[in-house]
Amino acid sequence: MEFEAVLNANMEEIVREILLDLDENEDAIGKNEPKEFPPMLGLGDGNVVYVTRKTVELANRLRRAVYSIETDPKQFFTHKDFKNVVEHAVANTLLEVRTGGNTEENCQSFLKHFENYVGDSIDKIKDQGGREYCFGCSLVSEPNVSPFDIGSVRFEPRAVWLERKSTEKRTSKIGARSRVIEITQGELPSQISSSTKRRILRHWNGETLRPRRPSKDSCTEGSILNAVGEFPYVSTVTMPGLGSDLSYTRAPKAVQTALTGISLMWTQPSSALQGLSFSYRAEQRDSPILFFTKSGLALGGVHQYVRPYASYIDETPFEKMLTRFDPVLKSVGDVIEWNLSPKGQYSNPAVRGVLSQALYWFRNACIAEMDLVAITGFATCLDILSLGQYETQRLALISKMCEADPDSEFLNDGTTIKEFLKRVFDGRRRMLHGPFSGSGTQKWDDQFTQDWIEVRSQVEYLARSCLVGCLDWAFRNPSQDTPNSFVK
Repeated sequence: MEFEAVLNANMEEIVREILLDLDENEDAIGKNEPKEFPPMLGLGDGNVVYVTRKTVELANRLRRAVYSIETDPKQFFTHKDFKNVVEHAVANTLLEVRTGGNTEENCQSFLKHFENYVGDSIDKIKDQGGREYCFGCSLVSEPNVSPFDIGSVRFEPRAVWLERKSTEKRTSKIGARSRVIEITQGELPSQISSSTKRRILRHWNGETLRPRRPSKDSCTEGSILNAVGEFPYVSTVTMPGLGSDLSYTRAPKAVQTALTGISLMWTQPSSALQGLSFSYRAEQRDSPILFFTKSGLALGGVHQYVRPYASYIDETPFEKMLTRFDPVLKSVGDVIEWNLSPKGQYSNPAVRGVLSQALYWFRNACIAEMDLVAITGFATCLDILSLGQYETQRLALISKMCEADPDSEFLNDGTTIKEFLKRVFDGRRRMLHGPFSGSGTQKWDDQFTQDWIEVRSQVEYLARSCLVGCLDWAFRNPSQDTPNSFVK
């Protein structure tokens, strides 16, 4: 594939700024480790290039510019995946374009190297299909259901799965500095060694295993036992060539979809789904990961979803934040009282009712696993606070609570608040009503599967600002039961 980035003025401007920063800080940029610990960009081979904070920021701007133009990144990568691709491309290009200043020739040379590296990286990742993710699965109480497939998802009794993986060969190994090396000589080893297989079977039979010396086999053993756990079945998903973050995002969704399809065999699928569980849990702080690469290499670990506690708020002590947010939290307390006793005597029951629903949708949007579901929740929160009215009321809400002009620039690409809200509510409409309009016109193609994380974070910012503003208004106007005051 030829990577054809559109050489628009925005991208050229960013590249010129990178070259200017390179000239002004030439001593601070390179592979030699400086005395102080500056920002760095990875080269993709375990090495790094030391740069300036400005270059890191410019690399992120370049990533957003390319991501907004090209279709391939949206299809095969999350923003996190593509950030790594662009970071490696910028770092390698910096080593190629070292002197000559901020000239037209250097700018075009930088863009050419950058495009070639990004294009090669995309092609390489697309060609690496075949990664197989594995999850423990409960399925049914019958112990030995024959293996079966639902699309790319395969269900097998765990002993059958273990036997299959112990007979399949791998063509790579872990070498020095944890680099993957292709095996070119001798007999190809099994993906799971015979000793590891025997120990896992003994564990599943209830035996206590003796500690094992640290090794690649012991890591594989631990990863399998963590990922499969005590589940009697294993569900596996064979992925196409995708970025690693997007692969791990889509693999459990594929199993969830397959289990939902299986549940339709019951008259009450919701009851069946209570028993059709698997080892992936988004709400767990650490969820086990186990996958086999295309070359058969077993890799595992944990993926952290939930932090053990909330982080500092702008490095401000929590008790100071409690004091600062006291009016907002008092209004939240009023909402709680209304939730516990909605028929009680209150001076503002209508306001509390609106805020109760808004808080409900905001919380569920915050903890939603899927970005589009979260966007739908945040948009609904804004809809509730604007009393379910039309665009003009939503814009009035934002104008009042955020003190922002709806026609002012909201995103770096020039998108206004008004334009951004249209994108958000179009997304909600398609999420709730499907990819076709009422007239039968297709409004969406593959947008449902794309990465919406940046839209999610931006609409969360708007929803939070409006919700905090409305809660503060309710505290300062306790005797006014007029929710339409949020937008007037």
